Amino acid sequence: MTRATVKDSEDFGMLTAVRNTGSSEVEMRVWSCSYSQQWETDSRSVRVKPTSCRKNYLTKISLAPGQAYEKAIILSVVDVTRPQSIHFRLAFTPVMEGGVAAQPIWSQEITAEVQ
Repeated sequence: MTRATVKDSEDFGMLTAVRNTGSSEVEMRVWSCSYSQQWETDSRSVRVKPTSCRKNYLTKISLAPGQAYEKAIILSVVDVTRPQSIHFRLAFTPVMEGGVAAQPIWSQEITAEVQ
């Protein structure tokens, strides 16, 4: 379980890791600068902040078994009575061959301590 301590309406960074837990190599595509838009949360109180850029393109990523692709995203906690613990999960939706979105991959539970 991952923990973060934040204030209401405060942005905070989180390093994400998409790991290949299978026994063979996997290929996926991630957006160069709108990577954050491939992520969502299961909480109304935690939002993934979008990023903007001038030129957005898909980058092909190959992951060997056990290997991970890591990149940071920005989250924001909104409309929370303080202090409180918020439990949520993140989902990553990879883009596969031909630009087709695959099924979301859900993280383990994350806890944000709102102060």
